[in-house]
Amino acid sequence: LIMDAFVQRLQGTEAAAAGPAIGSMEAEAVVPLAAAVQATMADPAMATAITVQEMDMCVNTALRFARKHLGKHRDDPLGAEEIATIQLYTQQNPLYRTLHARLCSEDRSALAPFRPYIK
Repeated sequence: LIMDAFVQRLQGTEAAAAGPAIGSMEAEAVVPLAAAVQATMADPAMATAITVQEMDMCVNTALRFARKHLGKHRDDPLGAEEIATIQLYTQQNPLYRTLHARLCSEDRSALAPFRPYIK
């Protein structure tokens, strides 16, 4: 499914060629979703674009999606938080708009507040 393709892409040659946004993920520990979102919300663009309560609702939606997905796909190699992290990014919310714009930017330092989320 989509998650399998995402994992294969990250494990394949595309991950190595993806540049600094993805390149250092494998060697570092995974940060829990809540901590990653909290770090992301410290970014001024995010703090003015969405309230903590609204982001919390988005996170809860993503976690519900992950649990439902794992209930149907027990062999998925990703855990609930990893699935929720991906699903949260795909929601049409300020996280997607802000992070996507910065991922497309040449300025990798702009990704600093999002580093825990990207991991």
